[in-house]
Amino acid sequence: MAGLGSGLERQRRVECEQVFGGAFGMPARLRERATVLAVAGAIGREPHRASAMIDVTRSAVALLNGEWVGLDPWEIRLAEQLSRTVRTADVDGCEAAIAKVEARGIRVITVLDDDYPMNLRMVYNRPPALFVKGTLPNSRQTVAVVGTRQPSAQGRLRAADIAEALVESGAIVASGLARGIDTCAHRATLASHGVTIAVMGSGIDRVYPPEHDRLAEAIVERGALVSQFWPDTPPARYTFPVRNAVLSGLSVGVVVIEGSSRSGSSLQARIAFRQGRSVFFLEGLSAEEPWARAFLDRGLGRVVQKADDVMDSVRSLTEPISGVMVS
Repeated sequence: MAGLGSGLERQRRVECEQVFGGAFGMPARLRERATVLAVAGAIGREPHRASAMIDVTRSAVALLNGEWVGLDPWEIRLAEQLSRTVRTADVDGCEAAIAKVEARGIRVITVLDDDYPMNLRMVYNRPPALFVKGTLPNSRQTVAVVGTRQPSAQGRLRAADIAEALVESGAIVASGLARGIDTCAHRATLASHGVTIAVMGSGIDRVYPPEHDRLAEAIVERGALVSQFWPDTPPARYTFPVRNAVLSGLSVGVVVIEGSSRSGSSLQARIAFRQGRSVFFLEGLSAEEPWARAFLDRGLGRVVQKADDVMDSVRSLTEPISGVMVS
């Protein structure tokens, strides 16, 4: 019976290698990327679980081929399920879809690619793949500027001031392409000839809100549109919290300009804290909100007045320590 079992296992392995890649070497890069997307699609709304397993195996193809050394027991159970669920037609379909998407100028970057953003790679809920239009700078000094969709006049002004000052300090400004504070941050960055990243809660082809089409085009010229969703994905209730995880994950810190407990700002702050990101509350605006005070009273976050306060923390987190001898 042992011999029969091992024979069946060898046969299964050969069949998997024929479906997902070559038997004795790394499959083509496109095949790997397509397999990452197929695995993520099979998992559904917790795609970061795929990222974690693929990081361990260093190959999505290997994951489906049963190479599970280093995986935890619960991950092995999921990997077994995926190896039965994901078929060659799924990978073939993703391969064809990648080719079509990239022919239109939208790049697909997976956790297996060297140009997957450094900051995002460090968080537990990193997506297995990103769709990118424009040039995505792989800079650790990326700062997210976020806030309410219905800001006060003071909030708009200070969001623009913070974004402009961040640009002057050499930071990349990220935001969520939403109405209100996000719009102010993106526009001020562009006006200052800086680089901005818009992390979208929809696919790149479904700009939301729709009146931001021209803003999105301008961002592509000076930075990038980024989404973890296929380009034709419409905005939905579940997509925006997922977007928030990518926004703070791409950034080394998050500046909350203004926002009540009912705004997305409080959710963004909570997600950032879970990811180990620095969160900055603007004095006189977000720092005065009860939900923000609750965080601050627990030692979470920092009150800031200006962008220099933010950049001091960013540099301490991203710049190498000088004067340290390495033997």
